[in-house]
Amino acid sequence: MTGITEIHYSSTSSCRDDAELSKVEEEIAYAQAFKSKKIVVKPYLWYIPKYAEENISVKSALKAFDYCGIKLHPFAQKWNFENPCHKKALEEIFECCTKNKSVLIHCGKSPETLPSRFEPFFKAFPDANVTLAHSNPVDVTIQMLKNIKT
Repeated sequence: MTGITEIHYSSTSSCRDDAELSKVEEEIAYAQAFKSKKIVVKPYLWYIPKYAEENISVKSALKAFDYCGIKLHPFAQKWNFENPCHKKALEEIFECCTKNKSVLIHCGKSPETLPSRFEPFFKAFPDANVTLAHSNPVDVTIQMLKNIKT
């Protein structure tokens, strides 16, 4: 036994701005075929701006599987916080990611990937479960966390 007890994954097609939700769901379904009595396997929904622009709500996209949460990759996809449909989708993501779901945000040093960029959502949705992948840059992340008094 490897000691692995949980696997969380997402569709790799979602890294493309033109990813079709149906294709993503096919990939998730394929991975869901893995069955184990010892390892919990849960998908993340990699929600992209295109879905918001196509009026695919977060809640409707979550219905296909028992997702453990929603993945955001601000560097791969260009989330525009000034775009009303992008902002609405982000608000819905943070609203949905409480209790047994989390929002996984890939962070980095570029302006669009700074964890502090999401600070307004952290403040507006204090009950959201958030994972900051990489938490890069760490000093910016630490200062932001101090600012929001977690």
